[in-house]
Amino acid sequence: MKNLIFYVLLLFCGITNAQDNKINSNYVKDDVAKITSLKFSADKVEELKKINWDDIKSIFATNKPEQKIALGFALDLSKTSKDQFKCEITINDESKNIEDVIKKSKKMVKMMIKLSENK
Repeated sequence: MKNLIFYVLLLFCGITNAQDNKINSNYVKDDVAKITSLKFSADKVEELKKINWDDIKSIFATNKPEQKIALGFALDLSKTSKDQFKCEITINDESKNIEDVIKKSKKMVKMMIKLSENK
């Protein structure tokens, strides 16, 4: 019985002592989440044709100029049609070159659409 009382008191002391500790967290209000990659996955060609390219530029606007970014596109027609066409591309560069990334992406998406429609 003495052991039981001893362990209960020990547990009680441990619990009350654990609640006294305060944690200091370092929170900086100026930190903004950085978006480093964006991928569009589509199962219809029409979805790729409706991409708003201006929105892509604004998504990466909060990144630092030297931040590495990746922009990816995937088209999988095997679920929606009899064609077994699958294609995926990713373009990597720095945020300061977002215009070039978008320009290359537009060309690659047009090629993906053209390839899928020629099947």
